[in-house]
Formats: sequence, C-alpha cells, structure tokens
Amino acid sequence: MLSLRRNCVINSDLLQATLTPTNDIDTDKLKTSTMNLTPEERGRITARVPQNVQDILQQAADLQGATLNQFVVQAALSEARRVIERDRVIQLSSDDAAFLLDLLEKPQVPNARLHKAFQNYKKRTLDAEHSTFDWSPRPKRVRERK
Repeated sequence: MLSLRRNCVINSDLLQATLTPTNDIDTDKLKTSTMNLTPEERGRITARVPQNVQDILQQAADLQGATLNQFVVQAALSEARRVIERDRVIQLSSDDAAFLLDLLEKPQVPNARLHKAFQNYKKRTLDAEHSTFDWSPRPKRVRERK
C-alpha cells in the first residue's frame, strides 16, 4: 500500500511519496505551555461518564503515572491526531499509484466536446457585458406612501 498525503511530492521513477512533515504537538511542551496560560486562554472540556468507565481511566492513568485529567487529554489528543491523519492520507495500491502518475505525466488530449465546452465557457465569462456573473448592485426599490 502506498500512502500519499495531500500536497505531497511524488517521485514517479520510484513510485514513492515524499511525505510532508506533520505538525505534531510535543506533549512535554503541551504540559509546560498550559501551565503558563491564563484562564481565558485555556479551554475546558468536561465529561460525565459511568463510574466503571472512570475507574478504568483512573487505573490506566495511575499505570502511566499521570493524573486522570492528563491521561484523558493525552488519549483524546492522540485519537484526534489519528482521525486527522486518516483524513489527510490517501491510500493507493501500486497499480493505482502507477495509473495516477501516468495520468499526471501524460494527460489525455481533450476531445471535441470538452474543447467546445471550454470555448463556450471562456466566451461567456471573459465577455464582461454578457458575463454570467453580474456583480453590479441593483437599485433599491422605494415604495411611495399614499
């Protein structure tokens, strides 16, 4: 499986993707930077959970040597990164990647119908007088009182 990120650089000779670096948040910096925040700069998240869920979370936090709040924030942040990364990454098989790269390197010639549609579009949009986009304001209609 070949993973490609949006806005990536593709080396077509090797069918590899040069991945752009992510903006990962350093959890150590997160801990120290949140200590210096004013109450207005901090966000607040609260959650009501059943007692058994809280007990499990507390046990996991204790195993990591963190407070319950730190553990929940770090776990939520980790899951948020995973969800965001899943949205940013496009997975292609080797065949699909080769097909995509071939299309990018050798695009097909537009057929007559597409060429005619493009000419029609250019004619309509470049002619300001007959443009489909009329940006001039309409005069206000004033109703006279009787």
